[in-house]
Amino acid sequence: MSIKTLSSSIFFGLFFAGSVKSQSLVLYLNEDGLLTLAPYPAYPSGSTGGEFEQVADSFSWRYNLQQDISDTLYTVDLLVGSVHPNGSDMEAEFILSHSGTETVLAKTGVFHAPLSGFSGLGYVYPARVYRQLTGLDPSAVSGDQLILRVKRVSGGTIGFVYLREAVKGTSSIVLGQTSSGSPINSNGGFEAATLGVKSSKDVPGWEFSSSDSAIFKIVDDPVYEGNRALAVEVTALGVNPWSIQAINTPFTVQPGTQYMCSAWAKANKAGPVVNFTVGDPSYNEWGRESQVVMTTAWQLVTFAFTSPAGATSGRAPLHFGGAANATHLPVTFYVDDFRITRRGESAAMASVITSLATSVGTGSAILTGRVNPMGSSTNAWFEYGTSPALSVYTSTQTQAMGSGTTSRLISEAVFALNQGTTYYFRLAASNAAGTNRGSIVSFTTSALFAAIATYAPSSVTSTAATLQGNVNPQGTSTSAWFEYGTSPTLSVYSSTPTQALGSGTTFQPISVVLSNLIPGTGYYFRLAANNAAGTVRGSLLSFNTPAEPTSVERLDQQAPKQYELSQNHPNPFNPSTTIQFAIPQPVHVELKVFMSSGRELKALVSETLPAGTYKTQWDATGFPSGVYFCRMRAGQFRDTRKILLVK
Repeated sequence: MSIKTLSSSIFFGLFFAGSVKSQSLVLYLNEDGLLTLAPYPAYPSGSTGGEFEQVADSFSWRYNLQQDISDTLYTVDLLVGSVHPNGSDMEAEFILSHSGTETVLAKTGVFHAPLSGFSGLGYVYPARVYRQLTGLDPSAVSGDQLILRVKRVSGGTIGFVYLREAVKGTSSIVLGQTSSGSPINSNGGFEAATLGVKSSKDVPGWEFSSSDSAIFKIVDDPVYEGNRALAVEVTALGVNPWSIQAINTPFTVQPGTQYMCSAWAKANKAGPVVNFTVGDPSYNEWGRESQVVMTTAWQLVTFAFTSPAGATSGRAPLHFGGAANATHLPVTFYVDDFRITRRGESAAMASVITSLATSVGTGSAILTGRVNPMGSSTNAWFEYGTSPALSVYTSTQTQAMGSGTTSRLISEAVFALNQGTTYYFRLAASNAAGTNRGSIVSFTTSALFAAIATYAPSSVTSTAATLQGNVNPQGTSTSAWFEYGTSPTLSVYSSTPTQALGSGTTFQPISVVLSNLIPGTGYYFRLAANNAAGTVRGSLLSFNTPAEPTSVERLDQQAPKQYELSQNHPNPFNPSTTIQFAIPQPVHVELKVFMSSGRELKALVSETLPAGTYKTQWDATGFPSGVYFCRMRAGQFRDTRKILLVK
């Protein structure tokens, strides 16, 4: 007999006579290397019915939906497949075929090579095809074959051939796991909405409300599945989580019945939280998943609830507000594939949510997440490593999570990590239905600041000095340099070229020769170093360049009648000019050249002279063209002349 894919198993019971059960479907590899579809967990030992087919750049596995299944309906509303790209960029799709006519049930985007490896029942790696089969017309969608087809987008090898060879003789992989029918809520995937900003009741099946600053949008990127998703942009909020909420509007429930609530969610930054709740129109809650920490990867949130006696209608508010999100503003949340389904009798895989790493240090971190056992005895653990895809990982010890139907927090401290290194981790949980793994989240261990010591300079001359110090990289790649200038606080400074000092754990000497310094000038300097921890600066030290010997020629020994500073000659000049001055009595004379900014460049005279008329020269070689000032101090006498250097 052929199998119809129906919108609900209840409809099938009315359409066909006989009892209807909902089971899981498993894609497994038998001893002959053939992939076979069969009820879970009853793997037939030698069943056939699956066959491979290669046409051009596509490779298909076809399973004939004709077995002795009597009155059992396989309501497959979750399809999951595993594909190895084998050096090619690939895309995959699930297809239902009837008399040669194909209906695409699920389709991935492009996943890229190279990816490899999977093991264990329920562990689907590296490429996953996911589709919730909702809203199908049972009179139009039927099939004799279920097809998993892989198409090569680019590259040299069709990946599915390699998958067949790679897994021959290994254990089974889960293809599909059923619930007891299609969702009872409407428009959970937002496919019935148009794109753009939405007000309170613009989207069928949903209501939006905000007493804070939030914008609700229907977007086509990012989406988890299909062509639409909900985006909630939050820029300001109050203390109540429900001050910003999206409500899946009332849906019909049966009193005293168990249901599953599930949704895919993420945010544009890691850390903000969302409450997923279900209750009645009178605001009585039946179940919730509280304070779910969002990451930047799509994660499945799942919890079970029971409608109370007398209940006929339910609603599902999602809360995005609350003080817990205040430190993450602005933030955008994304929600897709929100579903309320009746819970089946068969065991369900545990729901896992990978949260964030906390208390991240130089060599340790605490990994966190949430596990919902979904009513079956469940063990959980974390997998972590430095590979972004966790192709190689370390597992923590398993923790018993019980067999409840609400989520539980789980955390595990990991040690002996490398400092300044990015790690990736995910939460995994296993029960009778199989193993489920959450999204991969990353964190980076902190690094130690470099240790530095600044030493007194050596070889100080009127125009040069050698700066020196020591740097310990503290195990992280480090570079270092000196900062120097004439400001006592180095509010303005020059930097020497950086020097790479490696990532050792011992002190290494560093030195640099400064040249073209100004004679007779005070300088300040410090050593600086940078690594993954940031930049550290050492103590501020100083030194003075000695003044160059001055040459002052006495022109007239007769005491002049008054102090005088004459205009330099020539002016403009290049590269030197003569400056003449007179003093009527013995006195200490200072004759200095300054830049127009007021910065002292050179002391031409700094000594006590007898009365007379004198001249000295300033050689401006090495200085740029511009306006300079010559200032004379002698006792109470002060005078300044503007001089012009033109090159």
